[in-house]
Amino acid sequence: MLDRMFNVENKFWTFANKMADVVILEIAWLLTSLPIVTIGAASTAFWHVLLQIAEDQEGKVLRTYFRAFAKNFPLGTKLWLCQLGFGLFLVFDITACLRIKGIWPIFLFGIFAGVAFLWLLVSVFLYPLAGRFDFSFRKIVSNSLFMTFRHLPHGFCMLLTTGLALAGSYYIPYAVIVLPALALYLNAMICNWIFSLYMEKEEDGEEDGMWAETQGLTAAGGGQE
Repeated sequence: MLDRMFNVENKFWTFANKMADVVILEIAWLLTSLPIVTIGAASTAFWHVLLQIAEDQEGKVLRTYFRAFAKNFPLGTKLWLCQLGFGLFLVFDITACLRIKGIWPIFLFGIFAGVAFLWLLVSVFLYPLAGRFDFSFRKIVSNSLFMTFRHLPHGFCMLLTTGLALAGSYYIPYAVIVLPALALYLNAMICNWIFSLYMEKEEDGEEDGMWAETQGLTAAGGGQE
């Protein structure tokens, strides 16, 4: 029994190694995101490696991460700047509605709040798509919108998982190492499952709405190590 317990190939230690790799990824993401403008490239590289870890395809985590970071820097930066710009626009509008009294500001607040929630859901799929596939900027955005509406429960579940992990880390500070890594890993498994549905349809020659406009589902982000 002790041999099985301390066997590095058993399920517990295999999962623990995956969580350790995710924590290393989190640290790499944090350090490469410090200039702020690099958050997009860092997030794209992060999801590229995280999706591999969730599929048991991980290799040299840091080397793969930095290769993906360099390769996806232009695309990731463009995605981030557009996402940030639209997010700031929504924050400005929502803040303005809260400061003005009357019926119309309340009505507009509801609209902008709904758009902000949609913005969050689209953001859930944005970087996983950029990290997993060799898509253009337009196709990443359009497919993120498509998947937001097609897989609304899954997107909401990913947001909820992330929110619970952040809340748990706030109220239980020593859990900050485990909870975010676990939530991200679960989200990566959901993304891989969703992506596999469309990859199977691509292999079978079937078309599915906006996704069918893509130019092939090729792995992106600098390749595997």
